[in-house]
Amino acid sequence: MANRVHERSMRRSGYRMIRLGLGLGLTLLPALFVHAADPTPHDSQTMISAPVRHALKNALSFWQMTESDLGFEKDVGEPDLVLSWTRTLLQEPLTLFAMGEEARRSVVDESLRATWLSEILDVDGRDSAIATNELEGRVDIPIMPGLNVHSGLSHFLVRVEGAARLQARALHTLTQEDRSFLVGAWMSGMFELAGDPEMQARFRAEGVTPSTLDFLLSFQEALDTSPLMERWLEVAGKVDRFAMLMAGLGMDRAVAALVDSVAGVQDWPQQVIRWETPQGAVIIGTPGRDRYEGRALLILDPGGDDLYEGEVGVANDLVGQTFSAVIDLDGNDVYRSERLAGLGSAWLGVSVIHDQAGRDVYQLQGSGLAHAVGGYARLRDAGGDDLYEATALAQACAVLGVGWLEDDSGNDTYRLGAFGQAASGLFGAAVLLDHEGADVYVAGGLKPDHERNQDRYLSLAQGFSIGDRPDTGGGVALLMDLAGNDVYRADIYGQGVGYYYALGMLVDVAGNDSYTMYQYGQGAGIHLSGGLLADDAGNDFYASYILAQGAAHDYAVGALVDRDGNDTYTADHHSQGRALNNALAFLVDEAGDDAYFGRQPDQCQGVGNNGGFRDYGSLAFLLDLGGYDRYTCPATNGMVLLRPDFGVVLDREESQP
Repeated sequence: MANRVHERSMRRSGYRMIRLGLGLGLTLLPALFVHAADPTPHDSQTMISAPVRHALKNALSFWQMTESDLGFEKDVGEPDLVLSWTRTLLQEPLTLFAMGEEARRSVVDESLRATWLSEILDVDGRDSAIATNELEGRVDIPIMPGLNVHSGLSHFLVRVEGAARLQARALHTLTQEDRSFLVGAWMSGMFELAGDPEMQARFRAEGVTPSTLDFLLSFQEALDTSPLMERWLEVAGKVDRFAMLMAGLGMDRAVAALVDSVAGVQDWPQQVIRWETPQGAVIIGTPGRDRYEGRALLILDPGGDDLYEGEVGVANDLVGQTFSAVIDLDGNDVYRSERLAGLGSAWLGVSVIHDQAGRDVYQLQGSGLAHAVGGYARLRDAGGDDLYEATALAQACAVLGVGWLEDDSGNDTYRLGAFGQAASGLFGAAVLLDHEGADVYVAGGLKPDHERNQDRYLSLAQGFSIGDRPDTGGGVALLMDLAGNDVYRADIYGQGVGYYYALGMLVDVAGNDSYTMYQYGQGAGIHLSGGLLADDAGNDFYASYILAQGAAHDYAVGALVDRDGNDTYTADHHSQGRALNNALAFLVDEAGDDAYFGRQPDQCQGVGNNGGFRDYGSLAFLLDLGGYDRYTCPATNGMVLLRPDFGVVLDREESQP
């Protein structure tokens, strides 16, 4: 059982979080009243232009192969739980490009999002009629003279009551101890408990029971964590994922409707108004500077430079606050928390945050900012140059749930210690969508990479998804930036990478962008997974060290696709269209005067290998279809160069410098 031995080695080295925490979860995705489609609908030609497809066929012909040879056996892990499309990806690897294109369309177009998410996560909407009935009802609220938001609030509370019935149905077979364990086991994968009384106190403050803590501590240094994983999967299997999904979508739409209904309101109160409902407090703020710090079902603030602290915006079922919404219509606001569950956390509940305008600061010393475990978390910032900072499990992160962070405009900065900026666990879905602006994404510096590099850190971010090797598969994660000259910085695992029956994607549509990371990323599939980095336009710079820039390792598929611009690629080895151990790798650059630098040219630029103990060789492609290009390897413009063990560099077009 080589995989089991490998897992024990990872745990001893401090990398056990992937096994104990980051690989845990069964997820739910936004698919309101939609039946799941055929799990393999992808057209493998989508996202592959005619010139690229022709070049690929040409490159294959030099090895006397056709496209049918790309599907050599990779689905060998046979995990117990896996999404259907991940098996399709391994059997028909060109569907990686189709999945990238489908994600590009569906995430931007709100009318397509639900269908896309239900399709890729095998969500079935057969119980939609029941869910519709649950959302019907009537709620009476106090009439507040002079405050013209009564109708919108009434409709909001009706939807919340329906969502509450659905959430109760989703968890009705779980005991309080089950709920505590489900959340605590996931969180302990990143926030370690052993030898840290202060961290243990933080867990207790969020409702994790002493018995759960004792159980988790007993496995902190254990070589065999099978009982922990088996119990987690047993508890997770009790959750009615469809009902929880419907609760999240109902709350999300309730917030959107309330934002629309109060858009023209002018007569806001001069003092904060508060009243209680069965789901928590409803608070109406003033146009001036207000401060909020406690639990609430809803905070609705019209303007001013406001301060949000403590448990604001946290939906934590463990402490009885299952739903939480924050709507801030204007002002330069500060959101900060020192708690383990910070603003935008959904622990077996639903959190929806909507900030309409202003230069805002989000600073957490824990998790949050669209982090869901067994729930649904959405954060949308509609305008302003914003700062997002968090320790870990944040900025679009999900396991057994949905995490979605969306920023509409502004030059934004995202900083994270580890696991986020679109990162998902088992069956999870995480999306970070930034519409415009010159943005900066930085992830790392929290968790040392003990297994490989003592001076490096695990990022696990920027389009990263992971399964629980060898038992269960992962999910989908997508970081998508639509415009601006952007900067991406990561260390180990980042920028479009999947690990074990999972898919991680980073898509940048426009701008002169800079990508820097060290190992495992920039379009990398690792251990029976898919990784994709797609950049549509701009003069881009890619820097890495190993296993990056269209790389694949161990029965996996990885691709970097750059469609236009004068681009520069730098790496040390095992990069730039590099496949190892029965894998398939692509680096495709469609246009521009490009430069490919590899410090070890015999290990870069369209190089495969003989497979070693994985039994089979690999296929590797570097396809450059235009411009005057430079290579460290012996390739030149307008030629085909065969590389070792089924690798090809094909330069289609030559022009004058």
